[in-house]
Amino acid sequence: MNYDDAKNSISQLQHFFTGIKYQIIDNIIHHPQGTIRNAWEIYIIHTTIYHDFCHATFGRYIHYIPTTVDDKGQLCVYNKLKNFGINNLNETVWLLASEHHSSLTTWDNYYKDSKSVLTFNLHANRFLKAFIEKYNPPSDYFKVLDIAMGRGRNSIWLARKGYQVVGFDASIEGIQIVKYQAERFNLTNLQSYVASIEEFSFGLEQWDLVVCMYFPLINQTSYLRRIEQSLKNEGLLIVEGFHWDSLSGEHRIPTGVTYRTNAIPSLFPNLTTIVNEEPVDYSDFGNEMTKLVRYVGQKHHFSVSRVN
Repeated sequence: MNYDDAKNSISQLQHFFTGIKYQIIDNIIHHPQGTIRNAWEIYIIHTTIYHDFCHATFGRYIHYIPTTVDDKGQLCVYNKLKNFGINNLNETVWLLASEHHSSLTTWDNYYKDSKSVLTFNLHANRFLKAFIEKYNPPSDYFKVLDIAMGRGRNSIWLARKGYQVVGFDASIEGIQIVKYQAERFNLTNLQSYVASIEEFSFGLEQWDLVVCMYFPLINQTSYLRRIEQSLKNEGLLIVEGFHWDSLSGEHRIPTGVTYRTNAIPSLFPNLTTIVNEEPVDYSDFGNEMTKLVRYVGQKHHFSVSRVN
């Protein structure tokens, strides 16, 4: 679901917001999350409008149709959405109602929010560190690409080890943090760009290592061949993300950022699998023990077919 679809789906809610916004508008400015959440749960979840909106937008996740409006089906829908990780409908609708909303707003706010930082691993990814320290590639001419680099924690660690690092992220706020840290540590070997995966030019046989941590590659299948082609011969791709089984845990996450067993090797059939693990470990997002997927693949010229 893209932004335009979502905004069209909530058009029916606009007049309802008008009815309650005067009760909460002052607090929205200072405390949008808590205030909207309370207003949403108190005023909205028991309404027909909410029920219609949820089924129009998230029907594929719900698999439940209440027999009557009075059977509290909306509350069941609300809880089912939360179970699928869609537990920020309040903030989502608030953002979508804004004239200047973009798909980047959520991540920009996430990187600004001190509460979010408390549940986020600010240090280099443990799997990445362990692999690089074991593999120990020479720093001379070793070029790294960091996909969806966020605040740059992995790129900064790699650059401080002497590697040539390029990273990109769609979040302006995230890249500003990266640039500040690069200047702070005088990392002239780290370049960062504001760009989406659609906009970034991966190049051909350019990278010795491509890093992809907690970015939903499974939803970006049209770019998988571009990633493969951008690797040099014997270049490496390293990935970590949530396993599908983590959806059943207490730490709720969206289904779109999870991988089923052996999903990543199947996404990159032209790469030789070096590591394919499914450990239970602390995740970088949420800082809780959950089931993860960890993958390292390597490119060899004889096994990679070009895709135009």
